[in-house]
Amino acid sequence: MQQMICGNTQAEIDRGSQTDAQEHSQYAAEQARWKMYFEKLLEGVTIEENGRKYSLADRMADQYHEFADKLDNDIDFMAEFKNGEYGTYIKNLFKQEAKTLASIIVG
Repeated sequence: MQQMICGNTQAEIDRGSQTDAQEHSQYAAEQARWKMYFEKLLEGVTIEENGRKYSLADRMADQYHEFADKLDNDIDFMAEFKNGEYGTYIKNLFKQEAKTLASIIVG
């Protein structure tokens, strides 16, 4: 025997399904934005969002003395990074900082 669902209950189920779809869509859009920002930050692009500017070079200089010194001496360490002049540890450091900054921008 099949159970009957009243119209209001069915409407709530439909709204719940629509909400789930919307949540999945929003999550996918946020993930796509995060990935785009992550890649742009690693390219050395400054991102403007909500009236603020985000730069991986600035974040690296703020977080690490070595990069602050390079920035003070007009060394383009983002170009060095893109050219593969850093070892694996430093490359991973750049990527981790880019991930964090992309999360801040999207968040």
